[in-house]
Amino acid sequence: MTPERWAQIRQIFDGALERSEVDRAAYLRVVCARDDELRREVESLLFLDSSFSLRLLRAYSKIKDQTVQRQLVSLMESIAANED
Repeated sequence: MTPERWAQIRQIFDGALERSEVDRAAYLRVVCARDDELRREVESLLFLDSSFSLRLLRAYSKIKDQTVQRQLVSLMESIAANED
């Protein structure tokens, strides 16, 4: 994959994250136009992003130790802060 293609995927991925899940499909349909491969790449990243977030939330709900809970929250906040 070329750096230009990756930049395009990342830009569309970031744009999709800024939209509600309801609006994402329409957004991807417009920005990906007839490039099915581009759309699949972005959709796979969106799936991985939501899957990772869900796993973190599930892990948090199972942790009883408050120190570990605080560390996990700190990690999630750090990840979120570095996405910008």
